[in-house]
Order: sequence, then C-alpha cells, then structure tokens
Amino acid sequence: MLSRMIPLDGLPRRRVVVRFDVPDARPPNRLWLVLGDGEREVCVTEPGYGDDAVVTSPIATLVAWHCGRLSLGQAQRAGMHIAATPADERMLDAWGRLSPFAEISPAVP
Repeated sequence: MLSRMIPLDGLPRRRVVVRFDVPDARPPNRLWLVLGDGEREVCVTEPGYGDDAVVTSPIATLVAWHCGRLSLGQAQRAGMHIAATPADERMLDAWGRLSPFAEISPAVP
C-alpha cells in the first residue's frame, strides 16, 4: 500500500530502490520498494537493481511511522535503522504519514 500512497509527481527521476527488512515479521519479511519516473512497485523478491537505501525496523515501529504516529526521527529512536544517503533519507522522511488512516486517532481501550 505504501507504494500507491506516494504521489507520482513526488517520485524521483532516477530509479530508487529501498529495501525494508522487518526481522520480527513472518516471511516475507524483506520487501523492496522500487520508485522512479512513474514507477511504483513493491517486490517480495530482489528486483535486481541494487539497494539505494535499507530500512531495518521492528514491525510495530514501521507501522507507527507509516501511519504517522511517529516521525522518522522518533522511529529511529524506537529502533528503526536507515542506511541511505542524506537525500534518500529526506525522501523517506517525506513518506511518513502516508496512510489514509494517519489522521485517525487510535481507539482508547
């Protein structure tokens, strides 16, 4: 779903491949997000282009970032690790809060 949330006009001109490693998730727990020039795709097998960025994160932290409950900086302090150029990390930062449910507060038990 993340790939469809990134607006086409916000895609980089060059192809960017971001690998997501989620060690505490059931397989497939490694996914690749391939973006660029009108291309948005999530792959469960290595797409063959090389990784521009690698995000390793517990699943709860990754979901909280995607849903906008954590900023990228907060997610990093909560255990998300990012190996990327500063430009690619800024691009990742812009993708937080992309979930259509980001503005909905969680239910209180």
